Amino acid sequence: MRAAIVHHHALHPHKVGGGITLSIGVSCTIRDTRTGVVHLERVVKRAAQHVRWTSTPGEAVDRRRAEPGSKSRARNGMEYGNQPRGTRSARRQSHGWAKLHDTSPDPALDSNVHGPAGLAKSRAGFGGEFHMTASSIRIRAPSRLHFGLFSFGGSGRQFGGVGAMVRQPALELVIRPRVRPPMHMSHPERMAATVARWVKYRQRDRAPACTIEIEASPPPHVGLGSGTQLALALAAGLDAFCDGPALNPTELAMATGRGRRSAVGTYGFVMGGLIVERGRQSDEPLAPLECRMPLPKPWRFLLVRPTHRRGLSGGAEQTAFLALPAVSPATREMLIRLVRKRIIPAVKTRDFVGFADAVHEYGRQAGNCFASCQGGPYNGHELTALVEQMRRLGLRGVGQSSWGPTLFALARSEEEARSARDALRAESDPERIHIDISVPDDTGARIELIETRNETRDP
Repeated sequence: MRAAIVHHHALHPHKVGGGITLSIGVSCTIRDTRTGVVHLERVVKRAAQHVRWTSTPGEAVDRRRAEPGSKSRARNGMEYGNQPRGTRSARRQSHGWAKLHDTSPDPALDSNVHGPAGLAKSRAGFGGEFHMTASSIRIRAPSRLHFGLFSFGGSGRQFGGVGAMVRQPALELVIRPRVRPPMHMSHPERMAATVARWVKYRQRDRAPACTIEIEASPPPHVGLGSGTQLALALAAGLDAFCDGPALNPTELAMATGRGRRSAVGTYGFVMGGLIVERGRQSDEPLAPLECRMPLPKPWRFLLVRPTHRRGLSGGAEQTAFLALPAVSPATREMLIRLVRKRIIPAVKTRDFVGFADAVHEYGRQAGNCFASCQGGPYNGHELTALVEQMRRLGLRGVGQSSWGPTLFALARSEEEARSARDALRAESDPERIHIDISVPDDTGARIELIETRNETRDP
């Protein structure tokens, strides 16, 4: 494998208008330069424990000193400069580590390299008083499509599975300074518990004085992972707002209480792309990542959602899992084989038909594990009929995301997606069926500094 070091650090600057947009990323990886496949590596992961909101390793950034309107200072204060130590040795030792297609137990992946020592080191740098940025923060996070779980019940790793991040519908969250405490939240019923968890994880007495507003959000409980994306955006946004060290995916999960079943949305929040995760052991805060791959840019997802339905969540979801029969080892191996032998190779070779057909087959087989609860591979008669309608119109890669009701299909291009959307709309009631075209998201969430001032007026 021809390898190149790829750093998923806390900040990746991108010019947007007069400001700077920062992709969230916290882990380092080895990328196969011929295929774009990303492998997480042990040594490079350890280097990521030292990542902070810095311009060079070990140098804290104080954005309060940046003069308003001073582009050069702001830019220099947020670029991550030199490579962390261990990078050169990681490049030399990259061969023979976590293999993409190896689903056998791997100590490198089964161990929590972001364990207590790494967490203590990260959190120790955030003690004392909050050092809040003078700027308001906007966080944009993608939505998550989940193609299905590997297993649940029985012994060994639980859940696991595969999914992809899409750019629309996006979550947009804004954090603005307030003159005085307490924190103000536009939707406390959706935010308060996560903020309280973040304050406790960061060992703070109280939350910072700020206003948090949701400017845009996918509907909750429709299979797009909006609850996880909101929780992670709150934690990452508050860290950025307070000039604190960035959290890696495991820490994000621990700080927000997310990732207890699926880890696709947590890894997807950080790095986007197609995500395959192995499933979680009982003593792991987050399932290990098997691989992350970018999807071809021309491909599109068609998102089809009955507007009057919601999927399972919370206590109802927990009750459903307890009632479901365990997935057999043979079914689990068959699903893993579909991912290893068909889905991943199709992405590597940009084989659209191969990928779409494999995703449909995977989703149907994974959905059959929920048949006693759903009545079949899809959640109820209405979604089953909608899947049949979409396939009759020639759509490929049709599947159900999580518990639904969002269904998805794949298209080779924007033009093909629009044609499929128009054909489906011609046969559907627009008040009952909502249809979106979405682009694969290969960057994960982004943070943008949208304002430079010391404080804003309280609402």
